[in-house]
Amino acid sequence: MSQTTTRVQQTFSYKKAKAHHKQQSLESAVEWAKALKCLKAEKKAIKFQLAYCEKVLSTVQEQMAEATPSQIKELFEILGSKEKFVGKSELIDGKPYQPSIQFDKFDTEDEPMENRGAWKIIYIKKQIIIGRDDLQELRRNQALLVAKQKFYRYSYNRDTENMMLEHHKISESEGEKLNEVMEADADGEGGVVIFHQNSEHEEDLDELALGMKQQEYAKENQEKVNGNYIREYGDRIKHAFEIREGIIKTAQMLNDATEDVKKHGLYRVEEIQTTTAEGSIPNLF
Repeated sequence: MSQTTTRVQQTFSYKKAKAHHKQQSLESAVEWAKALKCLKAEKKAIKFQLAYCEKVLSTVQEQMAEATPSQIKELFEILGSKEKFVGKSELIDGKPYQPSIQFDKFDTEDEPMENRGAWKIIYIKKQIIIGRDDLQELRRNQALLVAKQKFYRYSYNRDTENMMLEHHKISESEGEKLNEVMEADADGEGGVVIFHQNSEHEEDLDELALGMKQQEYAKENQEKVNGNYIREYGDRIKHAFEIREGIIKTAQMLNDATEDVKKHGLYRVEEIQTTTAEGSIPNLF
C-alpha cells in the first residue's frame, strides 16, 4: 500500500472561500457515508457466515453428545470426506443466498478420514472466533466512521463547537488504536492488518453482496504488522489530525469575518490532494 499527499494553496474571496469550504465538507461527508455503508454491509456478511458456522458446529456437537464412540468415528469420517459444507438457501432482503464453508485449502490428504473430520471441526471453531473478533473491531470502526461523518456535516454548517467534539472523539479513538498496535508489536503479537476500502464500482450490489465483496477485498489486502506499518499509520493519524485542525480554523475564520472582510478580504485556502492505493486503515482523512 502506498499513499501520496500534496497541499495546494489558493487565494479566494470570502464568498469563494465559504463556497469552497462547503463543497469540500460535503464531498468528505459523502465519502464517509459510503465508507459507513460498506462497513455495515461487511458486518451483515460476517453475521450471515458466522450464523451458519455456529449452526454447523452446534449440530455436530448435538450429534456427538448422543453418539457412541463408533458413531462419533463414523461422523468424523463423513465430515472428513466433505470438500465443503453448504446450507439451505435463505432469502435476505428478497434475494436468495446460500451459506457455505470451504475446505479446499486443507492439506490433509495423508491424514486418515477421521482425522480430517476433526481438523475441519477445529477450523470451523477458529472461523467462529475470527468472525466474532471481526465484528467487535467493525463495531469500533463504525463509531469512528460516524464521528468522521458528523465532523464534516458540522463543518458544512461551520458549527465549530460540535466540530471540536467530534475531532476529539476521532483523535482519542485513533490514538487508542495506535497504542494497541504498538503494544502488540512490542509483545511480538502484531498479527495481521486488514485494509478496507470503499467500493464505488459496486454501488449496484445489495447490502449482503457488497459485504461479501468487502470480505474478498479484506483477504486480498492484508499485511503483517511491522515497524514500517506502525510508522506509516502514525504519520497518517498525525496528518489527518492536522487536516481537521486546519478545517476547524478555516470555519472559525469564516464565522468571525467582519463585514469589511466579507467584502474585501482574501483567504488563503489549502487544498489537500491525496492519492491512495488499494486499501485504507480505514481511510483517515
